[in-house]
Amino acid sequence: AIAWVYLLLNRLEEADKYSELAYRADRQTIQIKGTRAAVLIEKGEYEYGKNLLINNVDFNFTNSETLAASIYVGLAFYQLGQLKKAIKYISFVENNLDLLDVDERTLYDRSKAIWQDLSNSD
Repeated sequence: AIAWVYLLLNRLEEADKYSELAYRADRQTIQIKGTRAAVLIEKGEYEYGKNLLINNVDFNFTNSETLAASIYVGLAFYQLGQLKKAIKYISFVENNLDLLDVDERTLYDRSKAIWQDLSNSD
């Protein structure tokens, strides 16, 4: 929970520290694994973070975990230059924006700003 709060505050150093500690203690809990993956992706470790998170996406079951996972898998694919794959995940989130909690909306808005910045620099 501490790592998640730091992630929301965009304090990546602290989020990294606490998510790593939690992940070392428990690699199976979906929330711990998801937070760790999100932090890694925010830090630029796109492939590693994506691989931790991609199985948490379920396009048939829309909830906060699947939407948060989709935000970060889409961001990772985007940053890796795999735009068709990124669009699949980003579209899933955008089609379900009304289901995002405040936390996930914060992360979505931050990720969307990155997508826009990159598309403007092309």
